[in-house]
Amino acid sequence: MVPLHLTASQKAGHQVVDHHLLGDLLWVVADVGDHLEHVYVQAAPGRLGIVLYLLADSPRSARAVALAICRRALHTSPLLCGWRVAEGPGIDAP
Repeated sequence: MVPLHLTASQKAGHQVVDHHLLGDLLWVVADVGDHLEHVYVQAAPGRLGIVLYLLADSPRSARAVALAICRRALHTSPLLCGWRVAEGPGIDAP
């Protein structure tokens, strides 16, 4: 389980991104080799909380894969223009 969050830059403002769309996007950009098992997303103005559940050899490996998936989403979707990924607590996983 890897909690992360995306935050909007001033350019993106306090945009609210639909959590279902982001969840779908994360599934689309994940590779089979990422071993993504489950995606949980919370949306708030200017902030998206994400928890990715992955099969990985270690917490460090899981974190690296989760960051790679989020970065792929950021580089793929115009919806996320002006957003950045940051690790951190504060995500209430189901």
